[in-house]
Amino acid sequence: MTTIGDIMSRFAHDPFTLGAAVRDARVSAGRTQAEVAQAAHCSRQWLVGFERGDRSRAEADVVFRVLHALGLHVRLEAIPEPGDEELLPL
Repeated sequence: MTTIGDIMSRFAHDPFTLGAAVRDARVSAGRTQAEVAQAAHCSRQWLVGFERGDRSRAEADVVFRVLHALGLHVRLEAIPEPGDEELLPL
C-alpha cells in the first residue's frame, strides 16, 4: 500500500495540507473526484471541500474511506521536541 509520504515528501499538519496531499495523490493516480467519491461512498461536493481544506471537522470515517479509495493510509510520527535536532547519537 502506498503512503502519502511515498507520493510526496511533505507532512499534513492541518486540513488544508491534508486536503492538498489527497488531491495531489488523486491526480497522480489519474482518478477523478467523481471516481474517488463513488468509491469512498461520499459526495463529490464533500470531496471537493475536503481537497480544498474546507472540511476542518471532517468525519474520520469518510476521510479514511477516501484514503482507502486512493490506496493510501495514515502513518503517525512524533513531532520532535525543540532542540532534539541538536542531539547527537551516542
